[in-house]
Amino acid sequence: VHARAVADATVGTNTSSTIRLRIVDAQPAPLASATIAIDLQSVLHQCRVQNATFARYGLQATPQSALIAAAASLFPEHPLINAAWAETAIVLRHRYHVAAGLTDGRWVLIRDAGDLNERGIARALTETGHDLGMATCAIAVTADWWQITPPLPGTVAALTLSEAQLKPVALSDTTIAVGAVAHLSLCYDARVLDHSTAMTFLNALCRRLGVRSLAEPQEDEVSFV
Repeated sequence: VHARAVADATVGTNTSSTIRLRIVDAQPAPLASATIAIDLQSVLHQCRVQNATFARYGLQATPQSALIAAAASLFPEHPLINAAWAETAIVLRHRYHVAAGLTDGRWVLIRDAGDLNERGIARALTETGHDLGMATCAIAVTADWWQITPPLPGTVAALTLSEAQLKPVALSDTTIAVGAVAHLSLCYDARVLDHSTAMTFLNALCRRLGVRSLAEPQEDEVSFV
C-alpha cells in the first residue's frame, strides 16, 4: 500500500458516509487483484430456466445479470466495494450504480442496482447512452480467460467474470465431472481494500450465486497506476 492515513472522524449524510482521513504521505494508488475459479454450471442452468419467463419480455437471463443481482444484494454488507477515495476521505456510498462491461465492448450504467431484481437488471443491460461517471463500481464479463478489469475513475473495485470453459471438476475424492469453469476476479484500490477483504467478498458472492469455488491457485497481483 502506497498511502498512510489516520482516521479522524466519521460524518454521515443521507446518501453517503465519509471517513475523514489525515493523509501522511500519498503516492500513486496501487491496484491489487484476487481471483478464484468457480463452476458456473448451476448459474447456467438457472439462466436456462429463467429464460422461459424472460423471453416473454424480450429479455435474456445471463451469468452477468445473475452476477450483478447477487453482488448488488451484498453491497450493504460490504460497503467498501462501492467506496470512493479522495485526498482527504474514503466515501462510503449507499446508492449502488453498477457500470456493466459487456463482451462486445459496450458499457451500460445500471442505476440503483440494489433496488432491482434480476429481470430488471437484464432489462437495464439492453439500454444504452449512460454516463459512467455516476458509477460506484464495475462488473464486467469477458471472453478472455485471464483478463481483469481495473476500477473505473472515481471507484475502487471492479469485478470480472471470464467466459466459462468446459473442464473436469472434482466433485469428491472419487468423482470427477465436466463443469463450466470460469474465473471470477476482483481488482481493487489497495488503499481502501486488502486481500482478505476482497476474498471475503468473493466467497460471499459465490455463496449468494450458489456456485462452487474450485481449488485453483488464487491470484494476488499488484500493479501501479
